[in-house]
Amino acid sequence: MLSKALSITQPYPALLVSGVKHFETRTWRTAYRGRIYIHASKTRNKAYLTNLDLMAMAGPLEFGCIIAYADLTDCIQITPEFITTLDHAELISGFYTPGRYAWKLENITPIGPVPVKGHLGLWNCERPEA
Repeated sequence: MLSKALSITQPYPALLVSGVKHFETRTWRTAYRGRIYIHASKTRNKAYLTNLDLMAMAGPLEFGCIIAYADLTDCIQITPEFITTLDHAELISGFYTPGRYAWKLENITPIGPVPVKGHLGLWNCERPEA
């Protein structure tokens, strides 16, 4: 059975799993709602991997695998008003520029890690076995 997945550079997927982060920010919106698998890409976000505050919150980092699933429940266009609703940890763990989109992820459940090759955008994957 096919499911949707999203590749995200570390440390952001780890921050989702650790409960620090509840939104994934993107330049594009999605109409998709439902289960989404969180893929920790092989690519590292070097700027944020040197941010000691983020790294302390992230915990262990996995690369090139699905590490969780979540319910994608909303896609919110980022406005100055929306930004004021976010706590400090959320703000430093995303790119909250007005005009971008915040994908709201709920019920984040760790699995795996399940090695899978990632892709750009929202992509289809076989439902991984936990």
